[in-house]
Amino acid sequence: MNKDICWLLKDKYNYSVNQISKFDINTASLNICQDIDRVANGEPVNYVIGWQEFLGCKIDLSYKPLIARVETEFWLKYVIDSIQMTNNNISVLDLCCGSGCIGISVLKHISKSFVTFSDISDNAISQTKLNLKINNITPERCTVVKSDLFEYIDTKFDFIFANPPYVDRNGFVPDSLKFEPEIAIFASDNGMEIIKIILGQFDNYLKLSGQLFMEFGYKQEETIKDILINTGKNNINIIQDQYNVNRVLHYRF
Repeated sequence: MNKDICWLLKDKYNYSVNQISKFDINTASLNICQDIDRVANGEPVNYVIGWQEFLGCKIDLSYKPLIARVETEFWLKYVIDSIQMTNNNISVLDLCCGSGCIGISVLKHISKSFVTFSDISDNAISQTKLNLKINNITPERCTVVKSDLFEYIDTKFDFIFANPPYVDRNGFVPDSLKFEPEIAIFASDNGMEIIKIILGQFDNYLKLSGQLFMEFGYKQEETIKDILINTGKNNINIIQDQYNVNRVLHYRF
């Protein structure tokens, strides 16, 4: 059986392993058949199920935000583990927050943290607020701001986490992406438009010794390095994902 259908039966319909092994579509309910059709037509199974797990958090997808990738989960766990070792109070900006999965994971795993969530999308803002409630994050530990990048951000942070749109619309685009919000995926200038804006402004929003972690796309690291070096920023590290692909810029003041 298709692994996505197995996943659907398990996570949405609470089928046991034994029930899945005996599943017969000819006797399945109308709802299950309709959901299987959605998956068969290319809709991401996470949307059909309605939520996904991300670093132990339940991330609702009712507003159809960008679906968090395993690559993002991988590098974020690495960063969270390193921050936990310091046991310091930290302030975090989750820029282009989407579903809120990055900032919520920080709040769940780092007790001495305060997170500001920011996104330009109304759907993303609504989705983040819902996910904060679902994951029992108290209002005292976070704030949510609708903002075009740094437009309405008026403070400085210990950390900025950013997963901006970075896919080149003119490059190869998998069919599955057509179900996800374009605003969270695509950027002009070979996918670099939003990244360049962030690189030109982020240092105004970091405290002394603050750090930026920003995800980027295939073969964008050299352009990113050139931009930083040309503006006198040399403390650059590139983090690879679990597939040994350059995935995240780490910049520290």
